[in-house]
Amino acid sequence: MATASVPAPVYPAPKPVSGETKAVWVSQFDLQNVLKTNGAQRDQETFTALFGQMMDNIKSYGFNTVFLQARPYSDSFYPSEYFPWSDMVVSSFGEEAEYDPYGIMVTQARKRGLSVHGWINPLRAMTDSEIKLVDDRFPIKQWYNDPDKRGKNIVLKDGRWYYNSSVPEVRQLIADGAKELLSKYQLDGIHIDDYFYYSDSLDAVSAMVKGIYDAVKS
Repeated sequence: MATASVPAPVYPAPKPVSGETKAVWVSQFDLQNVLKTNGAQRDQETFTALFGQMMDNIKSYGFNTVFLQARPYSDSFYPSEYFPWSDMVVSSFGEEAEYDPYGIMVTQARKRGLSVHGWINPLRAMTDSEIKLVDDRFPIKQWYNDPDKRGKNIVLKDGRWYYNSSVPEVRQLIADGAKELLSKYQLDGIHIDDYFYYSDSLDAVSAMVKGIYDAVKS
């Protein structure tokens, strides 16, 4: 499959929400049957229509903001320099997408006047079997294969690998990923979730959050 290197056209950001923010979190679980069908990426036209209907419903219920999940397991719903395509988009890790679904999601939300925030899970990563399918160009695979960084940059807990926010190199990757997402789609903000999994100290978690903040503000 061809790599989707250019995101879909993005509508200008709406004016900041005035008054109360009324938001919906659109999660991987809400998206998994919209992004794929029969184990493969859904065709672009059908995906656009289905997601547009989701946004129509959200708008009709009186919401003005959506938090669109973009990266749940060190994978990506958009073409990324730092993270591989999610197997929730393509047939399996290591495959490439036919088109950029995240650009379509942002565009469809913008068309309805919704404020859009990118939602990332900064520390949660993959299982052994999943990482082994990832291309060597991505940091998660490089660190997994490096005996000096496996167990340091990434740590194994209950069968899943997690980024260690105590390591400056890890914090930089997370900040770079947030800035990449914000820059590609001119989002209104970055929303983080599940950022507490692993660290040698609480100070490192705070440093990670500050790194994301600084990257977004830059």
